[in-house]
Amino acid sequence: MKLTFKGSIAIIRPFGFLDISTFDILWPEQLAIIKVKQISCILISLRDVTFVNPSWLISSIDKLDEYFDGNINIGICDYNMALHDIILKKSAAFLYFSLFETEKVAEIMLGDKFYYVGKVGVKCEKIEQRNTLVKWLKQRGYDVTIVDYNDKNSKYDFPIVTHKTHLFFKSQKIQIFKLKNSIFYRTKNIIDSDFTKNFDMEHFENFLRSGFMYFVFWLNITNGLNAIGASFLMKISQLCRMYGASFSLCGINKNQISENLAQVFSDADIFLYSNFEDFLKNNSTVYRKEISRIKPRNINKQVIDLLPSVMTNVIDILKPIYSKNIACTNTRLGLCDIDLCKELTYGVASFYGDFEMRLLIGIKQKYLADIDQIFGDENSDTDLVSFERVFSIITDKILYFLISRAINTKITMLKVSQKEIFFDTISRGALIDIKAQDEKIGIMFISK
Repeated sequence: MKLTFKGSIAIIRPFGFLDISTFDILWPEQLAIIKVKQISCILISLRDVTFVNPSWLISSIDKLDEYFDGNINIGICDYNMALHDIILKKSAAFLYFSLFETEKVAEIMLGDKFYYVGKVGVKCEKIEQRNTLVKWLKQRGYDVTIVDYNDKNSKYDFPIVTHKTHLFFKSQKIQIFKLKNSIFYRTKNIIDSDFTKNFDMEHFENFLRSGFMYFVFWLNITNGLNAIGASFLMKISQLCRMYGASFSLCGINKNQISENLAQVFSDADIFLYSNFEDFLKNNSTVYRKEISRIKPRNINKQVIDLLPSVMTNVIDILKPIYSKNIACTNTRLGLCDIDLCKELTYGVASFYGDFEMRLLIGIKQKYLADIDQIFGDENSDTDLVSFERVFSIITDKILYFLISRAINTKITMLKVSQKEIFFDTISRGALIDIKAQDEKIGIMFISK
């Protein structure tokens, strides 16, 4: 089975005939990488399937649910109407996985990228199902419009979610997704002692180390904040200020908190927005503040020992893209090449856990055409989409390598930037030139 990733969604792509005797849906190393990437949903795409026995689907979903201890959302997509009806009948009244008409619908519903398309339409006859879809889309921040179920128009200027999509989500205390240079934490729960105890602070700090500049806590507060919640948010704000990043709260009005607390938030540079739409409409420019008090994360022996393998994995992915001989050259110890970053499209990923490494890979603008030719998206007018796909493949290959060495590590969402100065000017790492024949096309910077 082919396994690919789109952000926080793992997509299993079976093909051919799928009967009850078909082999297991994933290999052990594929299951392992899903765990370390902290996937929010496993999606089984039936686009390339000729025939599928519904019993195989149910059995495969049960095995996945058991492997992940019932803590991961599972869905099916790209099915025809006949299979849709069979699945619903076989699952009787208790549907314990989601059905998404297409892969794109699944991305809108669950992806870690926020697709702010302005409007999403819901076309569904059953009121209960329609209300469920509308409620979830609104919670995701979309402008939702109801489309007449009897409307025969098949072309709209916005995505349509139809009656072929059914939602079943495991309880998620926090959803994390990104929009450009921003990271959003979405929660419907009160920020209390249980929330703060279970919050993955290490993951949050690695977002900061990757260079994300804006952080937003999207809350659902109707009764104000208690002391524990306020103290926790002040701690988050302090961390952001250390890295020069901005911190905002959505879903909270000043009249819901005391004047004293509102002033404390203001003094701490915490921006307040009554709703998510107000944040999106704010076009003011926020510049990275001066970085203070962070310690250098210099390369260490653990990273140096694996440096040759990391470079090999990177080159293995880039070789098929560039017809010229490509290699890593001129490896030296130093700071990140800040001036060169202005000429690059680059990605940053932070690995953390038993193995800590920050990986930056950048390619000069004029050499992105080769990547666009293979991975380009005709609906995108930038190089970022195709480069991010390549960078994701590279980081997945490195993760497979680390798993094969029984190294326990995790990875943050990828940050991709274009012509942007990298914020960390104090950490020393391995600075490596990427050359095609004798021409320098990019760099790698690897630190802790």
